[in-house]
Amino acid sequence: MKRRFIILVDPENAPRAVRDEITKMLRDFGSWWHRFPYVWLLRAGREGLVTREIRDAITEIAPDIEVLVLRLPAGRSGWAGHGKPEKFNWIGLFWNLNEEDEDQI
Repeated sequence: MKRRFIILVDPENAPRAVRDEITKMLRDFGSWWHRFPYVWLLRAGREGLVTREIRDAITEIAPDIEVLVLRLPAGRSGWAGHGKPEKFNWIGLFWNLNEEDEDQI
């Protein structure tokens, strides 16, 4: 299973333009979900991606930003959401995807 990360930024120093730049930058790191303004879920597109690499890329875009990058342990993880089902489609399809499942998508 590829590494998974949760990325959070402080709303006080992350205006929409900065968040848009972060979202664009994360495309280089893998597949992401960003349905809440200050939170991203990232499924790494390559092996070996580490938290500080993501943090450093974000702080290069916005040096004064407060950011937290968490890596989830390997294995499946539970989640629950409330809202429009289409808001959570990506999580259901990709968040717990096993390596052997990737060829089937």
